[in-house]
Amino acid sequence: FASVSSHYDVAPSILAFLNKNYNIKKPSMAAWLGDGLDTARAFRNVHRYPLIQTKATIIDFVMGSYHLNDEKLFTLSPEMDEIEITEYATMKQIKAEFSRFKQRNDRFAAGAKLIPDSLFRKYNGSN
Repeated sequence: FASVSSHYDVAPSILAFLNKNYNIKKPSMAAWLGDGLDTARAFRNVHRYPLIQTKATIIDFVMGSYHLNDEKLFTLSPEMDEIEITEYATMKQIKAEFSRFKQRNDRFAAGAKLIPDSLFRKYNGSN
């Protein structure tokens, strides 16, 4: 397939496969970021993901056919080549989405729970 997927998409895909083929129960809520592998044959990206180069900085974000790198915006080709572009409205929209991601990420880094305790206990075997 030629569509974009990330390591974020592996866990939801494996669990969906196990659920469908082996009747493994899956929780109604999950803490992962991914939606599942996109297996489209044509190039596309339906995801909105950060690209983390180091654990200390997150300055890259991929959304649709765009890659935001700090203050530069690029379009992605099917070969994953990048062409720098100047589209201020698109950059503003992508920066806003990236900002929302970082805000949510900061809440979890500060101690917010990823899933409710009741769901954790149910699938962890704790009572």
